[in-house]
Amino acid sequence: MAHSKSKIIIGLLLLGALAGAVFAAPSAEDVKSFPAIGGEVSGVTIPGVKSISINDKPVKVNPDNTFFTRVELKAGEKYLILRITYQGLRVIKKYLVLRSEKSKQFKVFVPKAEIETPLKVSRAANRPVKRKTITKEEIERIKREAKAREKAAKVQKESRVYDFSKEEFGQGTETMKGLSTAIVNDNYGMNLKSPIGTLSYLKEILRMTNFYDRYWKPRWGDRPVSAAINNLLKITQGYRGKPFSSLTAEQQMNILKLNRLLLETTYPGLCPISELKKLIIDESWMSEIPLKNNGYIYVWEFSHGKFLVLKVVNQKFSADIYVPLTEEWISLQNLSYKELKELIAKPAWEINSFEEKK
Repeated sequence: MAHSKSKIIIGLLLLGALAGAVFAAPSAEDVKSFPAIGGEVSGVTIPGVKSISINDKPVKVNPDNTFFTRVELKAGEKYLILRITYQGLRVIKKYLVLRSEKSKQFKVFVPKAEIETPLKVSRAANRPVKRKTITKEEIERIKREAKAREKAAKVQKESRVYDFSKEEFGQGTETMKGLSTAIVNDNYGMNLKSPIGTLSYLKEILRMTNFYDRYWKPRWGDRPVSAAINNLLKITQGYRGKPFSSLTAEQQMNILKLNRLLLETTYPGLCPISELKKLIIDESWMSEIPLKNNGYIYVWEFSHGKFLVLKVVNQKFSADIYVPLTEEWISLQNLSYKELKELIAKPAWEINSFEEKK
């Protein structure tokens, strides 16, 4: 694992057996965003490693398999590149080093497991094996199975987004008790098993396949709803009212999403916005975004080709919208939590109506 010092962020970008890489000269933007910095790199390797180098500088391996070196990164140099040679195998590990205004040095430790694991994988991949001829039918079957696994993973992830979680509540007016009380006061006539004001109470509502037809529509009539809700009403028409447990994973996800969006529409300010849960901390997203400033921790593609890129400082959101096609940045300076929710709640086509804040 790579550790950080003085708020330097070290992100593992690449791990595997590679033939080599060619890196272009740093751009003017990189030189500006990545000032010169120095630091220490140490770690533990495994017996039999022939050589280790960091940014093409040879590193001595001690008899106890530990190593240590200092590294200086010039302005515009973004990466630490660790090259390991072992029994004819070559493994490259690549780390992105993000700077912050207060940080002047970094400290990285590479544990034994981060070297041992890719070497095992590489050795296994290079081991001679008997290969059999695969028929077209088998190839198509493998493709179908892979597609099914991908779809199942996507459905599972979407279900987590639209199901209620404890972490969503407790900020301002968004509490489990506040939302539950508002639902009870609207006299839907639901007979639920779970205690009012609990997470299980709200989860039980999300799993009611007849919530719209039996409770919501009789209470609110022809109250306008979003295009997303109308679309879900069409999609779920054939199985609303059936037992939730009898539905497929995808059908269950559609019911969760429909009921969650109905609650968000009916109880703004009390029901957390599910779209906020799509703001996932994941360094792999950062490869899609040029670093305009340092320190962004969330990236969300809220619409095809449009990314919301933001960080949190002193409980305030600071954000930009980035459009890769035009390389355009739309600044959303000093965005409050309330404004962020308002922005995300709007349909993607309305995002452009947000004017840049001065």
